[in-house]
Amino acid sequence: MEAGCNDFSNNCVGFISLLTSQVYPIKYFGVFTAFGIMAAMLFSLAIIPAGIMIFGLPKQKLKVKEEDNHKFAHMVATNVLKYKSISIIATIIIVVISIVGNGKVWINSSFLDKFEKDSVLF
Repeated sequence: MEAGCNDFSNNCVGFISLLTSQVYPIKYFGVFTAFGIMAAMLFSLAIIPAGIMIFGLPKQKLKVKEEDNHKFAHMVATNVLKYKSISIIATIIIVVISIVGNGKVWINSSFLDKFEKDSVLF
């Protein structure tokens, strides 16, 4: 439990350090992320164990046959191995399309617009 608390607290301190940024979206990101991490810590270290102590563990359902659990994944894996060349060509096509498309992405967000006009940056 001590290691878990250290992990949570280190992450929170790291995200709270984003408050030193001059860019407001970065500050807000740090605050809300640190809050989320603290809420997750409270939930996982206090609320879930208390709920288990009060209500007990849920009843286990009947296990489904092992074959039925992975039927779709087994079918996909079998087809990929059966048609290796088609799988490799399809992967190459997807990677090429991704690289070409990535170069065409345009983001209309300038952090300089967030600063005042009489700032040192202008």
